[in-house]
Amino acid sequence: MTQPSFDGTASSLFCYTPRPRQAKALMATAGMSAGFTLKMIAANSEPPTALSEAQNIQAQLADINITVEIESLELNVTWIAG
Repeated sequence: MTQPSFDGTASSLFCYTPRPRQAKALMATAGMSAGFTLKMIAANSEPPTALSEAQNIQAQLADINITVEIESLELNVTWIAG
């Protein structure tokens, strides 16, 4: 997935190679092999890909026992409670 303004091919982009086995080992070393849960906020309209990008991250982290709870928020709503 690239931004609409990206001038080039997807194959020309740098991408990390997923290493879930190594990530799980690092989680175990940190004493977090059972995983943990975190919250992520994502705009629901702008950019139009924000929610799907958050869901992609959610799926990747699930492979190493990290649960991501996505909260979809409207862009024009204040995100920080005061």
